[in-house]
Amino acid sequence: MLAAYQNGECRSSEAAALEKHLAACSGCAAELEELRGLDRVLDLWQDEPVPVGLWEAVMSEVDGISHAKTPPKHAGRVMTIKPALLLRDLAVAAAVSMIIFWGSGAWLAGERMLAAGESINGAVAVYTRVTGAAMARATGTAGEYTRKILLEEWEQDEMYKSPGS
Repeated sequence: MLAAYQNGECRSSEAAALEKHLAACSGCAAELEELRGLDRVLDLWQDEPVPVGLWEAVMSEVDGISHAKTPPKHAGRVMTIKPALLLRDLAVAAAVSMIIFWGSGAWLAGERMLAAGESINGAVAVYTRVTGAAMARATGTAGEYTRKILLEEWEQDEMYKSPGS
């Protein structure tokens, strides 16, 4: 509800009821302020411009592949993929991608990249706090209901009743 309110997606009656609640509930007001802080941090994010000629280069590469006249060397063979090797290769590819991404960004943007990294860390910290609080509330509520259900079943179970009752 707070995210919808923050984004202006609530009806006026819902917004009024929520504003009344926020005036009395410091916890929800603090959570809304954290969401606003997260929005401010995300607003600082700057998109990198697409390099000139990228689309043409990709499409010419695709055209070259699609018009190839020689079949691939593995044509006619059945490839088997081993999950462990695939997972290893994907992990290596992800690690190399992250190294290239962060390394080239720092090299190209210098201090700006460092500031963006700090902003991302702040955004992740706020997100972690907000989701952690929500999960704590959800597990607490689930625990209450589970306890009630178990007690009701225990009271109804004949095995646990005393012989005279």
